[in-house]
Order: sequence, then C-alpha cells, then structure tokens
Amino acid sequence: FHEEDEEIANSYLVWGGIALHYARLYVSIEKQRKLSDFLLAVVKSIFQDMVSMDSLVTKIMNFAQRLVDADRASLFLLDGKNRELYARIFDVKGNESECDSDT
Repeated sequence: FHEEDEEIANSYLVWGGIALHYARLYVSIEKQRKLSDFLLAVVKSIFQDMVSMDSLVTKIMNFAQRLVDADRASLFLLDGKNRELYARIFDVKGNESECDSDT
C-alpha cells in the first residue's frame, strides 16, 4: 500500500464512523417516535369514550398490557375497612374483560 491508499482508507473510516453515529441516532429517534405514537393513541382512546371508571381502567390496563407484552392483566384493590385485597377487574385479554361481582 502507498501513503495515498492509507489516507483514502482513513477517510473512509471517518465517514463510516459518522454514518454509524447517525444510524444510531435514527434508531433512537424511531424508538421515541413509536413510544410517542403509542402514548398519543392511549390518550385519544381514553378521552374519546369515557363512559365509566371501569371502562377507563380496563382500557388503561389493555394499553399497559400491550406496552409490556403481557398475556393478561389484573387489578387488585385494597378494602380499607377489612384491609384485604380483592379483584375488581381481572384477566383482561385484549378488548375482553371480566368484572368481579363482589363489589
């Protein structure tokens, strides 16, 4: 190799490093955009049809379940008088939900 060849190789390495830096930035920005889109969809969905507190909580649980890629989600509440946990909404799967009839 000649000195000129080394200079050309070094310049390619510099430009390659710059390209890698911008590729990492792009991936980071794309992840942030996806999260922002997801959160916007959550907020829109919540405020579009707030019928009852149960439907609101179920909807939030559905989004949380999707966010963490879980199979199911459950909500347990604390009965302050008896100091016991009870399931108000449980086994939320996608758009389906079951409500406990104890309350």
